[in-house]
Amino acid sequence: YTPIAANAASATRIIIGGANGIYESFDRGDTLSLVATRVINQNVGGPIVYGLPGNADYLLVGTGSNVLRRTSGGGALTQIANLPDSVADVAVDPDQSSRLFAITDEAVFHSNTSTPSFFDISGNLASLAPGRLRTLAFAPITSRALLLGADGGVFVS
Repeated sequence: YTPIAANAASATRIIIGGANGIYESFDRGDTLSLVATRVINQNVGGPIVYGLPGNADYLLVGTGSNVLRRTSGGGALTQIANLPDSVADVAVDPDQSSRLFAITDEAVFHSNTSTPSFFDISGNLASLAPGRLRTLAFAPITSRALLLGADGGVFVS
């Protein structure tokens, strides 16, 4: 799979996870610029959050067991977490960008600080959702919901 994400704040911007690095386009893919030589994990969909309301430059990606983040234009991707296994997906609260989430095949992690420390919040999920955790999404609805897709179904917290 080739991980691709459209920017949530700017319709003409995209991120592409190539075999040799992470590429960014400001013009619908007509031209590409290398962001980093790291490789985004090639899960279905890919662990990418690109753009937040008011910050089109925001980028959060999973590469290997690392979570990397960029918060400003021209800024470098900075490692903010090293999880115990390969990152399957990432999510962020678009209204509170310090609320970060990441999943591996077997666990859910959360950080709620500007200098992230990720904590395992899986609880009893393994008994409810046997198999792999696949995808993650943060729904900024009134009650704030974290949606998790797994082999065993879809879960909400």
